[in-house]
Amino acid sequence: MIIGIGNEYRSDDGAGLQAARELGSLNLPRVRIVDGVGDGTDMINAWQDAGAVFVIDSVLSGAEPGTVHRFDGLRDPIDEEIFAGYSTHAYSIPKTIKLARTIDRLPSALVIYGIEGRSYASGKGVSPEVALAVRGVVKRISEEIEAME
Repeated sequence: MIIGIGNEYRSDDGAGLQAARELGSLNLPRVRIVDGVGDGTDMINAWQDAGAVFVIDSVLSGAEPGTVHRFDGLRDPIDEEIFAGYSTHAYSIPKTIKLARTIDRLPSALVIYGIEGRSYASGKGVSPEVALAVRGVVKRISEEIEAME
């Protein structure tokens, strides 16, 4: 399963949605695409019966725009601030993971990709650096899925 998160009307905040939609266009076998998840409980419900889950969102850590961060959501500590510092999401990814762990609803594999944004201003379309990073994330996730088969 691939979950894309973001707001396509806030520039680079749409990176996760764009990546998920591009992955959907690849018609990967046995892969379900979910985009526009509104909050943590929606995400937990979406991945309920999934084996491996990839979540893609934009981040703001201070790194160069277009930087890609990859986390093992079951093992790596994830800084709450990079996913929540500017977000309009009702519930951050780290808080969602914590809740899912508490109620024993984590998937068997959880990979989080964060794409460093440049602008979160109103407007549709991502910056050039983020567009390039989205293509890279699409390639990396499709390769990870292929390696799982």
